[in-house]
Parts: sequence; C-alpha cells; structure tokens
Amino acid sequence: MVHRALIGALKLGKDGLAKQDREKLVETADHISKTERISMIAERESTDRYVAAYMSQHVGEQFDARIAGVSRAGLFVAFNETGGDGFIPVSSMVGDYFRHDKELHMLEGEYTGIIYQLGGAITVRLKEANPMTGGLLCELIDPELISKASTRKPKSRSRSKGRPGNKRSRKQKR
Repeated sequence: MVHRALIGALKLGKDGLAKQDREKLVETADHISKTERISMIAERESTDRYVAAYMSQHVGEQFDARIAGVSRAGLFVAFNETGGDGFIPVSSMVGDYFRHDKELHMLEGEYTGIIYQLGGAITVRLKEANPMTGGLLCELIDPELISKASTRKPKSRSRSKGRPGNKRSRKQKR
C-alpha cells in the first residue's frame, strides 16, 4: 500500500493508489494486518506440528535446552538443536517445592535453593511428543537437584504461632 501510494504521489507510473483505494486505506490496512497475524499463527502451529512429528522418534532421549518462559505451572523450554518448544510441569520437578517469582521470571527451590530462571541452560528428557497438537512434554534432568533432594531434611510439622497446642511462640523461645 505504501509503495503504491508513493508511485501515485510521485507520478512514477500507472500502479499508483487509486482514489477508491485511498478512501478505504484504514480498512484495507486493518484487513492486511489481521490476515498477516492469522498466517503467522498458522505458520507457527504447522512448524510446531512438524517438530513434534520429528521429535516423536526421540521420546526418552535427553536434550540441551534453554528456559524460554517461567510460570507457576512450570518451565517452557526451547530445544537447542531443533528449536522445538516444550513444557516441564512443576509437579514433575521432584525433590523440592518450587516458588514462582513473577518479576524475576524464576522458580526457586524452597529446600535446595536451586533457581531455574529465564534464559538458563538445562538438560531435559522428552517424555511425550504429540504431532496433532505440536506439544512436547519434558522432564527436567538436574543431578544437583537430585543430590540435594536426597540429602535434604524435611521441615518439621510443628504447629505455627498462636494455634492451640503450641506451647511457645518464636519470640518466647529466645
């Protein structure tokens, strides 16, 4: 549209923007933008499906990846080799309880102190690859988490301050 407008304004030929096209410029630009967004989504989805179809032959294998997103539900990862995108549910990250820090884009282990943050390098095992949806489900492989988790001591289940049966509060224990 811009090129045609320039051709018309500079009188460089017959391919310039016609008067009726100029009157509908906003409507036409909105339509072009909408169809471009739709085609980008379709391209992304088809790429995800092709990657998942390829990766379905590699279920159970380990891959190097980068953390591409962090949420309360888990980690979104991008595979270094294929560029495919996968997900690691936080419920599958055994060995610790992870707290989500939205501002810092990270999950931090309550017991181990291990931090998984946006951009971090990790190793994952591909658990599932669904070519129909393009989804890749992964599990985290972290020897440090496994070793720290096996040596950590569970928190005591004592009652908190102010509840019945609690003999002394923290301030009184000094």
